[in-house]
Amino acid sequence: MKWLLKKLKNSLFYTILFSFLIIGYSSASILRLDIKGAITPPIYDYIEMGLNEASQKEVDLILIVLDTPGGLEKTMREISNKILISKIPVCVYVYPSGARAASAGAIIALSAHVLAMAPGTSIGASHPLTIFGEIKDKTLESKIVNDMKAYVRGIAEVRGKNAGVVEEFIEKSLSITAFEAKEKSIADLVVDNIDSLVSLIDGLEYKNLEKSQKIVLRDKKVENFEMPLTIRISNFISQPNLAYVFLVFGLLLIFFELSNPGLYVPALSGIFLILLSFYGFHLLSANLTGIFLIILAMILLIAEIYITSFGLLGLGGIIALILGNIMLYKSLGEAIRFSPMYMITVILIAVFISILIFYFIIKAQFLKPLEGMEALIGEEGSCVRKKDSNIGKV
Repeated sequence: MKWLLKKLKNSLFYTILFSFLIIGYSSASILRLDIKGAITPPIYDYIEMGLNEASQKEVDLILIVLDTPGGLEKTMREISNKILISKIPVCVYVYPSGARAASAGAIIALSAHVLAMAPGTSIGASHPLTIFGEIKDKTLESKIVNDMKAYVRGIAEVRGKNAGVVEEFIEKSLSITAFEAKEKSIADLVVDNIDSLVSLIDGLEYKNLEKSQKIVLRDKKVENFEMPLTIRISNFISQPNLAYVFLVFGLLLIFFELSNPGLYVPALSGIFLILLSFYGFHLLSANLTGIFLIILAMILLIAEIYITSFGLLGLGGIIALILGNIMLYKSLGEAIRFSPMYMITVILIAVFISILIFYFIIKAQFLKPLEGMEALIGEEGSCVRKKDSNIGKV
């Protein structure tokens, strides 16, 4: 009997202890993701990882804190589609005051089950642009605008938003404040901070197609899902101007190595920069023909130095460089711009450095050797012992 009582006591003790452990280590009911800056492919990877993490932890709500000027149209669609099909409710919160959900960011925000905004924030200005700026071809612009309008109208229908205002985001680049967004049935909530948002969102009903569903939170605990270091690095590299700089200076370093064989460091550094640039171009869906034309241009310009072509190789290099830069980027993006002036500046700097390197190489070839038999030519010497006329010569 005593043995049985002891067993029951032990079982009760471990049951209580196990219960406390479960309570202590239970996951939060809200998973928070932060997006600040341009919408690029690495941001999609971050969102996808966050949604998978939320699914594994069985959270009640995914909170995306957003502040973006826009980004790539393709990436925006991928993120919006992920949010639209998410089984866990997603709340996009444009925060803090002064933040914006502009261009591609506005469409991502509209895709959420709940759209909240802090006072002093804005949303809209989603007219599509190319990476170089406005679309010059009016027929092409009309096709792109109409396609985008249909896409956001579909999102508005799913989420119960004001389709007319959403279309004006695209057609007229309309941008509105948080309170205007609430009045026009774009934003669901206008709240000062995350604590207030969590309090108000518990029990809130949201539209999902024709159905109204309710957000129910187990608790108000928020867990941050930090952006992994690899994605931070990828996001940094996926800036078009930076990727272009990596390519130009990588080729320049390889040229320096070819001019001075055996140094190795310039060649390795150049290869590393070129690989980084290719990775950045890949993330930005750059045109491979444009990349190859830029590489061809550099090869032709270097060949002009060594081969007598009466300027034909140099002219071909300049033409290839101009065509390569024009064809390099084809993606759409408001926030991700490739500056032509930036491109010209980089090219001029690269040409200047190339001329400088070539000058020092030519100069070095005419310098007198510092060692070996060649270094003795033209030097004066003194005889320290009597010379035998039959041996040696001076």
